[in-house]
Amino acid sequence: MTTMGASRVMTAYWDDKARRVQELMASRAIVDWYDQVDALEREVVWDVTQCAASPGLPPELRDAIHRVVHRYQMVTKPHERPVSPEADALEPPEQLHQMIEQLHDVFHAIGQRRIAGFNDSPKAPMQRRFDDEEDYREALLKAAPHGELPPPVGPKWVKGL
Repeated sequence: MTTMGASRVMTAYWDDKARRVQELMASRAIVDWYDQVDALEREVVWDVTQCAASPGLPPELRDAIHRVVHRYQMVTKPHERPVSPEADALEPPEQLHQMIEQLHDVFHAIGQRRIAGFNDSPKAPMQRRFDDEEDYREALLKAAPHGELPPPVGPKWVKGL
């Protein structure tokens, strides 16, 4: 893939989230957007938290992710923690929009650092691990006699048990 193509793939995650929150902001139907804000926030917070927990991410970038989430999260924040003043002044869709914009900035910085296994998308580390495991499965199959693996049932299939 060309660098330009890779850039489009990386920003596609954030473009999709920004488009979805913009649609919510345009609708202004409070009854409709609360559940959608809730779902979108949970999705984004899950993805960025998985990325932040991934080995290899420098601590200052991990902290930056958590600081943005801490500042703007609504439905995923602990109940006893107050909302930050800057976030409290915003309607929920605008608050989510700010979270997404600032997280995109953090992930842009991650992408610029060219850290192995990371890019502009918070899903990159999970995708890398998935790809690595697919490669491992293929290697197991190639190493198996006659290209067949024994069924993975019971302790007799696990070395050392």
